[in-house]
Amino acid sequence: MRNIAKNNSGLSKKQFIFGLLFASLFGAWIVGLADYGLGILIDPTLYRSGELKDAFFTILFVLGIFGVLGLLFFFFISCLALIKLISKDKTPSLLLGFYLGLSFFFLLPCLFYFPNEWMTGLGLGMLLFGSLLIGLAIYWGLEKIGTDFKEKSYFAFFIWSGLLAGLNFILTAFISYGAGLKTRVLILPVAGVIFLFLLIGGLVSVRKKILWAKLLWALIFLFFLTLPWFFIEGQEKSAEPKTTLAHPKNVILIIADACRADGLGIYGGKNQTPNLDQLAQQGIWFKKAFSNASWTLPSIASLFSSQYPGVYRFGPDVFIISPNAYLLAERFRDYGYYTIGLISNWGVSYRGGYLQGFEKVYLHHHKVRLHRQFCFLPASLFWQRFILKNLGLKLFPDTSRILTERAIKFLKKAKQPFFLYLHYMDPHDPYDPPQKYLSGLENYKGHIHPPYGWGTGDDIFHQEIINKVLKQKVEKDDQESQEYVRQLYLAEVRYLDFQVGQLVQTLKEQGLDKNTLLVFTSDHGEEFWEHGANQHGGTPYQELLKVPLIFWGAGLTPQQVDFPVYLIDLTPTLCELVGIPSFPKDQGRNLWKIIQENKKPKPILHFAEGGFGERIYSLQDQEFKLIYKPKREKYEFYNLKIDPLEKKDLYSPTLPEFISLKNALFRQLEEIQRIQQENVKKLQISPSQKEAIKQRLRSLGYIK
Repeated sequence: MRNIAKNNSGLSKKQFIFGLLFASLFGAWIVGLADYGLGILIDPTLYRSGELKDAFFTILFVLGIFGVLGLLFFFFISCLALIKLISKDKTPSLLLGFYLGLSFFFLLPCLFYFPNEWMTGLGLGMLLFGSLLIGLAIYWGLEKIGTDFKEKSYFAFFIWSGLLAGLNFILTAFISYGAGLKTRVLILPVAGVIFLFLLIGGLVSVRKKILWAKLLWALIFLFFLTLPWFFIEGQEKSAEPKTTLAHPKNVILIIADACRADGLGIYGGKNQTPNLDQLAQQGIWFKKAFSNASWTLPSIASLFSSQYPGVYRFGPDVFIISPNAYLLAERFRDYGYYTIGLISNWGVSYRGGYLQGFEKVYLHHHKVRLHRQFCFLPASLFWQRFILKNLGLKLFPDTSRILTERAIKFLKKAKQPFFLYLHYMDPHDPYDPPQKYLSGLENYKGHIHPPYGWGTGDDIFHQEIINKVLKQKVEKDDQESQEYVRQLYLAEVRYLDFQVGQLVQTLKEQGLDKNTLLVFTSDHGEEFWEHGANQHGGTPYQELLKVPLIFWGAGLTPQQVDFPVYLIDLTPTLCELVGIPSFPKDQGRNLWKIIQENKKPKPILHFAEGGFGERIYSLQDQEFKLIYKPKREKYEFYNLKIDPLEKKDLYSPTLPEFISLKNALFRQLEEIQRIQQENVKKLQISPSQKEAIKQRLRSLGYIK
């Protein structure tokens, strides 16, 4: 029999190597799952991206990625021949304590929401030092527990599992009740009890060798592991209606984020969108519809409130709708409607006041399938993309499919009357359409590939990293790549057309089409280098303001509307269509009344704004358009009849048409400022609220 040399601890070299390998893998998994928990707590909507299988896939992927890191760590130790130098049984305790301490390095910012000022060299150094102290304390505890390596491993495992269960309880409670001091005082002791329960219960079940106790422990641990998924099913708020309508119509409002009008075939584009084109032909087609802002938050604020977006602007980038505003969903709810929102643009949130009046809301993040912490490591992001691609899965969740499936599920057992708000993120970047919608693009040989995005970053840590990994720069003279990006976008529109077709088919099958008004529009358009960039939000040019607008169903007579209409008109129009009285503070028009009168309305000026850090305004009449950049005191002036693409700037301070529009613009801005000041008095915005909204804007790529 072969003689096996033993070290001073009584373990053979084979056993010791196996133990070190186990410690390396196990410790890496501890760090990975702790990191995963932090990602969930920072952004729970990433975790609840649609399906339970995604949550389990995420966990398995985390174990795989960090398992590789654990193997690398083991290999590193082996190469240094540390096994030969270390002969005492304290080694496993030291490694397990080290890994558990390192896991606290990931968890501490999560548990206490350290502000961004801590995320500096000094702040991270202090966190790391504190984590190492915790690791030493765990090492001391392991040494006191016993001398058996297996028992120490069990103890470390139950420490980790209790820690993870307590973390998931904390994040669920934070989602429910916020993360204020009072909440922490109440839930942290409960999390501690959960931690001790799993620790002691696990040790007892192992030591006593009780099978049923082990199974019970496993079920309890699984419950806490998946608790957030079941809890983040949706946010529900109920209220008694003030009154009910005699013959109410159901209303479905579909927002296709960043869908420019000519993305649809019926608006003169070359794209194939048969479902949407058919809706326009069978319903009311608004041929000249415009948004009042070139990015989401001000546009949706204006649409829902029927007030100009600037009245809710507090600072360069923060839009918060006052609780005193009377939004579209509130009006429907007050007249007996069941109001539900299915949203994949998480900037449209409760924190910003956009969801006042919704009884139930589902938020689905459209960008990151796993969690944001992977973005610290470009290599991890690379392997994530590689594995997902070979498994036939998309890097980003298919929220269009998720929202459509959930909407269909709702329609099959809908409470009537209902107001359903569907906010699709497609065709917003990143452009990553299903493969079958990419036919005809196989001949492109350039360096661009889906997903293509101009703002796929998230948070101050890795904004630049993820942009370098996912953002693929297109040079101004690279016409081939520019066209390829444009075609990726149009493929996204075609995919969205399919999703809308699925919804319409369900309405017909359920017999809801006769009493349901479907409205399709967009919050803004998208720019494809017409004015030097591929994005939206920065400027209020026509390609960013012109949007599709279609009314279909509910017995409407097919009609084409040729006069210009604006999204600020949508709320009073929808209210009139279903019989809800008008609201005196609405700044938009009642289009339904105008359509019924069957005569061309008096032309009105179209006011819009764009820009993030720098505000940019535009005002146009039937012929001319003025763009004003206050920060630089710069003007642009275009004749839209002669130059609809805004290529030739005619600005001259002495032009009578310019002077007229300039005076009208400043009167408009004065009125907006007056209303805004009233809102400021009614709404006090805390610094933390501003920071929370800015974090959301960073995640959407709007600000850095």
